[in-house]
Amino acid sequence: MRTMTSTKAPPPAVRRGPARKVAMMLALGPPAAAVLALERRFPQWWTSRFPRTVAEIEQDPACLGTLITKASPGLIAAPPLPSGAVAHGQRRLEGLAHEPGKNLTLAKWEVSFRAGDAVVPVRVVTKLQSGRNAPLYMQALRAVFERAFLREVAFYRHLAAIVPVRVARPYFVDGDPAINRACLVLEAIDGITPSDAAGCRLDDLRRLLDAAAALNAQFAGRLDRPETAWIPAREGLEFADWTELFLGKESRGVQRLWAALKAYFQSKPVTLAHGDCRPGNMLFTSDGVVMSDWEAVNIAPLLWDFTYCTITGLHVEDRQAQIEGLLDAFLDRLQRGGAANTPGRDSARVEVDLLAMVLAYVSLIVVERGLWAQGNAMADVRAWLARVKNAAITLDAERAAMAIGVPPATVREFQDVMRARPVLREDS
Repeated sequence: MRTMTSTKAPPPAVRRGPARKVAMMLALGPPAAAVLALERRFPQWWTSRFPRTVAEIEQDPACLGTLITKASPGLIAAPPLPSGAVAHGQRRLEGLAHEPGKNLTLAKWEVSFRAGDAVVPVRVVTKLQSGRNAPLYMQALRAVFERAFLREVAFYRHLAAIVPVRVARPYFVDGDPAINRACLVLEAIDGITPSDAAGCRLDDLRRLLDAAAALNAQFAGRLDRPETAWIPAREGLEFADWTELFLGKESRGVQRLWAALKAYFQSKPVTLAHGDCRPGNMLFTSDGVVMSDWEAVNIAPLLWDFTYCTITGLHVEDRQAQIEGLLDAFLDRLQRGGAANTPGRDSARVEVDLLAMVLAYVSLIVVERGLWAQGNAMADVRAWLARVKNAAITLDAERAAMAIGVPPATVREFQDVMRARPVLREDS
């Protein structure tokens, strides 16, 4: 990974307030949705620099060999090949057994190259972002608010070479934000991706948290570098501002609590966060962890990745038993990594509870709008919902309320809302 070089950083993203975002959504959302719908209905109308489906790759035996060796806007770096090697063919390898729905957009391949009398195999993974089963209006929102970039494409172009964690080497990365399409061709790495529902081994979870802490520490207080300038969210809970668009039907207490959480985190330290940091998005190898699935990379509070990972990646009883020790180790790793303004132990524990409520707010929108129905295994979805709900309803309401300056009854009202929301049991 260290041999990769980051490409020229894009111009800084334009930040917009909530009122401006609503106006943009109303003005540009319908046209964006129309474009997305037309492209899916009549893909032949849209020319593309890259394949948009696994079937397109399968139909062209020279597709991947060309993508990862021929000069193009999407080429990051060719795989290590003997001089004069030419593409010889490709074959699809085994698919995902745990999450078969993702096989429509994710595939593993062996691409062969001929160099003289020798055939050199190169194993790659292709990821073809298309929104999968996300509702059309949510894809339109992405097209409106992130018109100039696609997050995972931008990550591999501008950050993959400098993050202090292991990531798959990118060979080809390209995308078209207007129609929410992307094509990534990455090196294939042997390892294990656990099912979140089945649970992650504690040793593996510690390795993941150690990697997340290294990532968070490197960028804490250092977000003025050009490689992160393209990320619109820059402080507090801006990364989750979109949830406000869907809170109108909630009670005043629930809306008041969200406003208090936003005010609390507005001035708190932020850093570069993976954003979807859970074991099921990672690849565990014999000597470490490869961080993958960077579609949600963002700037978020310092303990967001920790909170997200320990809630979504651990069984409820395991989190309750291990949270204190895991937090101590995470804070120690942040400090050793030079993270600016690392909170003290007591403050950090409160912030984890507050971020658990933030995750619960996001989850309310995600589940009720069908945003987790994107090829994820239903066993995982049930586990995430049960764990998020438990973290929200079992936290200390008085301690959380005191930290953000609201009556304890306001926090309890939100906890009651979470209890009342229908959710399948984790073990069902």
